[in-house]
Amino acid sequence: MRRGFCVMLAVLILWTACACAATLPSGMLTVEEEAFAGVPVTEFTLPEGLQTIAARAFSSAALRHVILPPSVSAIDNTAFEGVAADFFATVAEGSYAETWCRIHGVSYSYGSTPYVTPAVTALSVSLQGDKYLGTPYSVMDCQAFVEACLFDAGINLNLAGSNAWYRRMDWVGTPEECIAVFGSIPKGAFLYIHAFDGGEPAYYMDDLGNASHIGIYTGTNKGAMASSYSQKGVIYSEFNGTTMKNSWNCVGLWRELDYGETINRRLQKFY
Repeated sequence: MRRGFCVMLAVLILWTACACAATLPSGMLTVEEEAFAGVPVTEFTLPEGLQTIAARAFSSAALRHVILPPSVSAIDNTAFEGVAADFFATVAEGSYAETWCRIHGVSYSYGSTPYVTPAVTALSVSLQGDKYLGTPYSVMDCQAFVEACLFDAGINLNLAGSNAWYRRMDWVGTPEECIAVFGSIPKGAFLYIHAFDGGEPAYYMDDLGNASHIGIYTGTNKGAMASSYSQKGVIYSEFNGTTMKNSWNCVGLWRELDYGETINRRLQKFY
């Protein structure tokens, strides 16, 4: 039996009655290489203070969930190789573990239910909206429209308004800046009407300004599709790729969407 596996199995505690979940004890700094490879445990809780997770440490087809503490600062690329298809990690917001999950396409959550999936194709998001054309604004506002398109493409994430979505982005800038940095405005990018006009909710004051409207860039001559302020519901609205007064003037890119190899590689530096 592997040395690492023997050592780690000896300290495994707090099994559930059905031996499906386990909690590792406090004081551990490292989960050694292949320590729990092949172990039939569906959920591991790792202790605060843990720093390193080595290669193939939790490589097990049975593993569906791991709770990673904010103290973790190094995870091998193969640490969770071969886990269950619906595997996800619970992480602390802003932690190294969250960044690691984003980079490696691992589903994660801040709670007990996963809500961020591995990257889906941004193009598929941009193609979802046609089915909602004509839906009244009272039924589907701009935020609900974006959430519906993401859900249809495989991402279930609910945020409170366009300002919350704006602050969720991994990169934001003007259309001109997006083209200068990434070479294009990719299909599936988020578009915003944004101003520093004090119109944002109180808890966003003195922050990043007011992102009062959100849409999805389709990359076609139809423009940006979004719910409109004019109560027309879901429509295609004009976007010509440049900053325009009182119109779409900000682009947001989100790492959970796959915008293509070139753009994703450049977006990576913002982590």
